[in-house]
Amino acid sequence: MRRSGNLGGARSVGLVVGGAVLVGLLGWSAWETLVDHGPLSLGGTGDIVCTNADVGEPVGIGQPVTVAGDDAVVVDRVSVRDATGLEVVGHYIVPVVDTRIGSFRAGESEPPGWPSRVEAAGAVIEPGTVADLVLILERDGAGDGSLQTVSVRYTAGSKGTYEAVGTMRYEVESDC
Repeated sequence: MRRSGNLGGARSVGLVVGGAVLVGLLGWSAWETLVDHGPLSLGGTGDIVCTNADVGEPVGIGQPVTVAGDDAVVVDRVSVRDATGLEVVGHYIVPVVDTRIGSFRAGESEPPGWPSRVEAAGAVIEPGTVADLVLILERDGAGDGSLQTVSVRYTAGSKGTYEAVGTMRYEVESDC
């Protein structure tokens, strides 16, 4: 006869507490290297992209997105961490046509793949797709703005939900 109990719950609590202790001891960036981020990856890690813009002027900055394996991924949400002086006013998955998307002034000089963009949340990205995650950013005050970390939460087929984290630094300034 099989007995049911709450042993799984105690094990789960132990894993959560153990993970919290590891984050405390190693720091967030070291913890990030231990986590399985699944088949989606964000390129440009460690790069710094600076673009000029006045307060309230939207600019787009692209970051490469790749999907490994055989399953398409579905983006659940995009979030940013470590942002100062910037507001994210949109995020899109944009197919790359000819060259990768660097930065551009939204409404003026969109890249060639821009007409085929889709909202990032809900976007389906097939393996082998050459695309960029484009954030539309605005400076929200008199000072320069920056953000350090972009996070994409997504589902990969029946394998589960993952979070890919990119650390390309975005800077939006009056003069780069």
